[in-house]
Amino acid sequence: MLTIILSKLGLQVGEGSEVLSQYAFSVFILSLIALLVFINVLGYFLSLHLVQRYDISKKYPKFKLLVNYYEKSSLIFILMETLFCIGCLLFLIIISLMYLHKINF
Repeated sequence: MLTIILSKLGLQVGEGSEVLSQYAFSVFILSLIALLVFINVLGYFLSLHLVQRYDISKKYPKFKLLVNYYEKSSLIFILMETLFCIGCLLFLIIISLMYLHKINF
């Protein structure tokens, strides 16, 4: 999904670009990744809610094992995606603070 968005925008930063443009591009990429992870986590929550609301495992007993497996694995994926999102945002904050500290001194 990220590569599709970047190809549609047509953004490229060359090796000889200014530091500020490279920094802005990096901030944009990390922000875009954090947004996609957040949307993905919302999708996981929505799918878990719909599975529980419509009680699919009781309506379709054949799929009970599959639904249980999906519910357990979705929680693991939600945890991994959340940690990745927090990591991206923390990295973004730390790099921004380091860059601001470099400019001011």
